[in-house]
Amino acid sequence: MTIRIRGHWFIVAAAALCVSVVMLYGAPPGQAKPGDQTLKTSDGTQILAKFDGKGYTAFAAKTQAPLSDGEYKLSNGGAIRVKGGRVVWDAFGVIEKLKGKGAGKTQTVPALG
Repeated sequence: MTIRIRGHWFIVAAAALCVSVVMLYGAPPGQAKPGDQTLKTSDGTQILAKFDGKGYTAFAAKTQAPLSDGEYKLSNGGAIRVKGGRVVWDAFGVIEKLKGKGAGKTQTVPALG
């Protein structure tokens, strides 16, 4: 009987150790956070849009460099306008909705595309 109890405690201790390691180290580097998304332009270029709580910052997916100012047509029929590396407009009205609600009032992160 005592062997079963000790074996049970060993399993619980091993599980607790695994959970604490995951909590300590968190997500692996490079993994997207909630709200981050990959967009694809009509010419096939991939854009990484990172949500920072106030809006989106746009990066080239391959180089991680901020996008140049301009308008980018997306493969889903939408478009985004970038200024200073920030998405300032999108065809679906997500940026306007974010501005209207305020960053602290949004419960879910709206998708750009």
